[in-house]
Amino acid sequence: MADENTKEELLREIFPYEIRFLLLCKDRRKVLMTREYEQWDLPVVDYPFQSGSDANLAVRCCQDMEKAFSDQVHFVAVAELLGDWIVWWRKKKRKRAHATLVLAECVCHGGVDDLRLSQYSEWKNAQFVVSHLNDFDEHNVLRSVFQLVVSVMAPNTHFLGSLTGQRQKFGWHRKAANLLISTAAADGAQNIGRVSQVQVSETSTVLRAKSSQGYYYLKSPASGCEETSITQKVADLFPEACPKVLKLCTNLNCFVTRELGQAIEETEYREIVCIIGDLHFKSLPHVEELRDCGCPVRDLSTLEEKIDVWAEGREFTEGDPVAVEQMRELRPLLHNMCTRLASHDIPLTLIHGDAALCNSARSHSRKLGALLFDWEFACISHPFFDFHRIHDESDDSAIIDEYLLRWFPAEQIAEARTAYDIGVHLGYFVKIWALSDRFNASAPQIVSPVVSWARKLLRYKYWALIPRIRQMV
Repeated sequence: MADENTKEELLREIFPYEIRFLLLCKDRRKVLMTREYEQWDLPVVDYPFQSGSDANLAVRCCQDMEKAFSDQVHFVAVAELLGDWIVWWRKKKRKRAHATLVLAECVCHGGVDDLRLSQYSEWKNAQFVVSHLNDFDEHNVLRSVFQLVVSVMAPNTHFLGSLTGQRQKFGWHRKAANLLISTAAADGAQNIGRVSQVQVSETSTVLRAKSSQGYYYLKSPASGCEETSITQKVADLFPEACPKVLKLCTNLNCFVTRELGQAIEETEYREIVCIIGDLHFKSLPHVEELRDCGCPVRDLSTLEEKIDVWAEGREFTEGDPVAVEQMRELRPLLHNMCTRLASHDIPLTLIHGDAALCNSARSHSRKLGALLFDWEFACISHPFFDFHRIHDESDDSAIIDEYLLRWFPAEQIAEARTAYDIGVHLGYFVKIWALSDRFNASAPQIVSPVVSWARKLLRYKYWALIPRIRQMV
């Protein structure tokens, strides 16, 4: 890629979003293309930049494309094929944009071959797309986009096979939607509406259906993440901490839950800390049971090994000299932190791994107490790692002291606070570890979204820990 597309600092700039819509005909030998001023391209939808809006733009793109057809059609996003957002220079519009490519599926009754196209749109075969590559030089993002399109249209469908998640298979949405509706009906729900797609990202696909009993949700996590089985096990063992799983389907790698109740307010962090603390202690006799259901173990000694791996330019730092250099600078400090935290002999417990205000809510049946959802980063690890996001969101030290006194005697509270502070920083590297484990080198994305996410977390912690590195020196 050209330098303009690989400079990560550009991803933080306020550029509009440019999403290309990739729709294949039934036999996947032709692709929908549109003509503008004699120039052929995939259908393109532009959106202005809005902070935090990129998570659901694939879904929004499909909804807006539905409006472009006169028939009653329904599109769903299968996958984002460019991976993380790529910034490129649009010469015609003389400005940069965040670009991505959404592979879509038509799930309406008539199917994709019954769509009535406008006079500016046609189905084009792979030979046409190949000839179209000559319109772009080798450093142009659009050339890479159309090379991906050709790969998707290949007769052996090897490219689609590299999308390993069940949720990224054609036909998955129909089966998942039927499962969601039947589960809601079995739960006593009536007047169940059409299933809609809420989110498609590198971490999950979420569907939703409205009913007489509120919303029902179906979630399918990313390949390599054991969230489905872990959520079921946690809900069985600790119903006071996790929403009830109404249905689990291993074939579709998904589970169904009901809508939760009222959101937890910022003034109510004590409830989140209490439920986390109870979870840590109650999970102690169930560690082996959780391990058997696929819950990964992320202990301090293995974390130290991972730190060395990343500092040597492997896994998520591979090919990124800046990330390698940052890890090499951090390595002595991180090893020192691991040693100091291990000296307290605090046992491994179940941790949520991403505990935060946005991942908590109340249940319908009670007015007090928080439930935690989105267990994709759950693992068996040091309990202090569970506070890395809460520490950034709340500065109420009294709440944390209450928790620490469950592990330390009162006369050691200063030492406990130091250990907690170390755990907060290392908690981010445990999340990086989880992301790095999910990286699939054979995945088709130009930029791996999980690798990009891991590198962003590293940058964040690097600058936060720079003063400590200097103190060590």
